[in-house]
Amino acid sequence: EIKVVSANIKDKSGRNIFPQYTIIERGGVRFGITGTMGAVYYDSNIKQNLQAKDDFTIESSEAALRRVVAVLETKCDVIVALLHEQVSDGMDLVTKVPGVDIAIAGNAPGIVPVPEQLGGTLFVRPGSRGQYVYKLPLRVDKSAKKIVEFAGDPKLLDEKVPREPDMDFVVAKWENEFKARNKPRTAAAPAPTPGH
Repeated sequence: EIKVVSANIKDKSGRNIFPQYTIIERGGVRFGITGTMGAVYYDSNIKQNLQAKDDFTIESSEAALRRVVAVLETKCDVIVALLHEQVSDGMDLVTKVPGVDIAIAGNAPGIVPVPEQLGGTLFVRPGSRGQYVYKLPLRVDKSAKKIVEFAGDPKLLDEKVPREPDMDFVVAKWENEFKARNKPRTAAAPAPTPGH
């Protein structure tokens, strides 16, 4: 049920791997959602040999966002960009690309309780590593396609939040597999010295 979107991850032929956007409706408001990933992350993985294959190309986030926002402006009331970018790069991006109403920063963005306003964009920094669930209450003027009221409400996922058994099983399975793949290698015992 989770939709994956990316405006700028492509295969080597230049074809998008994922849908470039999705549109969902909540409370009569149409939200267009897209996302980008900074090429620096992929390039870094390749240079450090952290992945076995070089199967993808990463289009410029700015060019991809400009293209997709132009499409979404004709179909939606509110445009949301999910940005896996350095925070400074994400902030720079939304000042260069008009039309993004909400930008949600990924890649260790830190937690800022209330969205920062960058021009006409709400820049949301919802915390790192799934430690928070971030609620963003909005009031939208649909005729003007404009957010007229907002607030930030980050909730820390601490011991007061009950565990969900089905999800707990998925997380435990992932953690066990991760630990098994990444357990420290023990050094081989030295070969015996002749005569001992």
